[in-house]
Amino acid sequence: MILDRGEHDLVKVRIVWRGGAVTEIEVKVRVNSVENLTQGVEMRERVLELARTKLHDDEIAAILTGEGHRSPKCPDGVLPITVQRIRFQAGLKGLTEQRTRWRHSPDLLSAQELAGRIEHSRELAVRSDQAGPSFDRSSPFGRAPVLQHVARD
Repeated sequence: MILDRGEHDLVKVRIVWRGGAVTEIEVKVRVNSVENLTQGVEMRERVLELARTKLHDDEIAAILTGEGHRSPKCPDGVLPITVQRIRFQAGLKGLTEQRTRWRHSPDLLSAQELAGRIEHSRELAVRSDQAGPSFDRSSPFGRAPVLQHVARD
């Protein structure tokens, strides 16, 4: 087996088998920065070009992955955090509107809506507790309090 570490991020492996057959493969290895990638300079320029068109980081990452680029620590593609770091180093902050980190289904309650519902339920519970507690008699734990399900109207 022969290892040739020609480029920073590529290792060429040549295996000579007993029968004389030869197998050659290239293995992408982790590097410390974008500059150490074989196509690092081209990728950086392309990120800045796409960032100026006001695309989001995940969209830019998908485009670059399709073009054959990769992140320094990911052999399969470009990560959105790599795009963000390149943009920030170039001073391109705030070109796009802020996105929320977590996307959820529209039939689920947001944190503010849930807090409002819980407050409303708490007020109802206080009023009903003044009338006396409500228990589920069929519970295997004996007298377990009844919990109401909060759902979107």
